[in-house]
Amino acid sequence: MVPRRYRDLLAIPGVPRVVASAFVGRLPYGMLGLALVLLARQATGSFADAGLVTAAHTLAVGATAPVLGRLVDRLGRPRVVAACGVAQAAAFAALIGVALAGAGTAALAAAGALAGATMPPLSPSMRSLWSELAPPGRLDAAFALEAVFIELFFIGGPLLTGAIVLVASPAAAVGASAAFVLTGSLAFATAEPVRTRPRAMAAGGPAPAALSSAGMRTVVATLVLSSIVFGVLEVAVSAFARHEGAAAAAGILLSAMAAGSLAGGLVYGSRERRSAPDRRFLALLALFAAGLAPLPLASSIPAMAMLMTVAGLALAPVTAAGYSLVGRLAPAGALTEAFAWQAVANVIGASAGAALAGAVVEGPGVRPALGLASAAAGAAFLVALAARPTLRPPAVQAARDPARGGWPTLRAPREQELDHPRRPCGREPARPAAAGESQRSPEGTRIRLDP
Repeated sequence: MVPRRYRDLLAIPGVPRVVASAFVGRLPYGMLGLALVLLARQATGSFADAGLVTAAHTLAVGATAPVLGRLVDRLGRPRVVAACGVAQAAAFAALIGVALAGAGTAALAAAGALAGATMPPLSPSMRSLWSELAPPGRLDAAFALEAVFIELFFIGGPLLTGAIVLVASPAAAVGASAAFVLTGSLAFATAEPVRTRPRAMAAGGPAPAALSSAGMRTVVATLVLSSIVFGVLEVAVSAFARHEGAAAAAGILLSAMAAGSLAGGLVYGSRERRSAPDRRFLALLALFAAGLAPLPLASSIPAMAMLMTVAGLALAPVTAAGYSLVGRLAPAGALTEAFAWQAVANVIGASAGAALAGAVVEGPGVRPALGLASAAAGAAFLVALAARPTLRPPAVQAARDPARGGWPTLRAPREQELDHPRRPCGREPARPAAAGESQRSPEGTRIRLDP
């Protein structure tokens, strides 16, 4: 039975098509890691060269994500998502052609980078769209659904790639990714809720950059540290499985964490959350760090599978809470760009974590490498805790501090204040003008239409 909070979201007119098309268009998220490695390995005969091709693709995704997010905020979702979908599908076709022609590592890396640079900003667009579509009190459920989808991509994507490679070839797996991204992007861009949303605009001129917000800088720094966990576990869990004489079990162990995350995300989104997003984010970060702490104590593959499942329970919830913070802290007119910075944080953190864990595995050993995961999550918690005042929206900070022009006697309803950003297509509630401040006219009121 689907929980009511999720049913409420899917009952919004046009939302089922938007959700389904975004899901299809993002299936390559979980497919490409394995598909690119296998295609490049087949073309070059070297896993080292395959790693270079994959790295070029990943770095290009991180480098262009904020740029594409900002374009969405300026030009609207339909134009940017559709154009990128066509461009990435063409880049995948070029990559397949280069691989089959035996053109060499440099050409493969260039084609891989082009495919990464043109990745449609479906995730940032979907999350900013939820900020407009979700009813009051349901935005956290929408973000939990997004976090659950991410887990599904990384559970099902490799399995789908493996099946395609088994019956066809690595080139066919990359071709399937091209078909998914093209179909999903065009269906998303032409969906009614996407087409009818105007592009984002900020009153008084161009919107500021997403990172002009101190709270956004705190969130990105926190996400870089927490993303180190993923790179660490990719390497350290693989090393643990090999040490236990079952190298093939590494995939099962990582899937166990994803399964735990999936379960945690579904439960998290099914219940109403009354606490403030910053408090919720800190609590879930602490739980995530605590859940990772026992991993070095695992003495067998079954024990590690159990511990990985438990460790994953807080992953999707803390991801969803991070989405909620971004939705509240991003400057008006820069919400899609703000969500895109999460991709940059993930790329930086995971890459650093993989490199760090590799060095520790070769030195002190596997168990110290596993301990890095909890240490990284703990560091993320400490950074967020130290900068907690920046994780509150400016209006809430002012409301709590009359010395800064606050107006504590005028408070929004609790559910709206804690769970939902300012509603789109509407104006901010008026407040009394402070001394020496003229009341803004309706024309000067900031509007968030398609941030």
